[in-house]
Amino acid sequence: MNADMTSVISKAYDLSNILRVCVRALEGDARHEPGDEVATAYAVRKAQEMAGDVISSLERNDVDVGHSQPATGPTDCAAMLYGQWEATRKARVAVLKALGPNHKDDPVELDGIDDVLEALSRKISQCKPQTHADAAAMLEWCILDSDGAILCEEYTRAQRSVIEYLRTVS
Repeated sequence: MNADMTSVISKAYDLSNILRVCVRALEGDARHEPGDEVATAYAVRKAQEMAGDVISSLERNDVDVGHSQPATGPTDCAAMLYGQWEATRKARVAVLKALGPNHKDDPVELDGIDDVLEALSRKISQCKPQTHADAAAMLEWCILDSDGAILCEEYTRAQRSVIEYLRTVS
């Protein structure tokens, strides 16, 4: 994961903390002090600005990823794509940990991350390994992504590509 994405995730956590404080201020039983409304309004405006920054950063990152990576073809490096997939998966785990054990089943915070994981998975499954590292990355992706539970067309396609590669190099 690059430094820009780490910064965006950090901003999102900060935003979440600010919004939690605002919710407590608005829903709490504590006695209101003079100026609380102004402070809460300021915090909500600041949160809105932060949300805009996070959205802009994510959109910019999405555009950068789209321009920096050509359309997937047989010569794409599966090992490189697997590294990106693994980093994104770790980011997903970090978000789940930050949400805690009481989060809902499909938190909206994971939507963007899940979309990136799905796109990377599709690209990995379409690769044609050119090196042993590519072949190993594709097989490792199959095992980790499926969690040993399901075999779908993408896993089968990736496994066949690795088998074909291994037959060619042996």
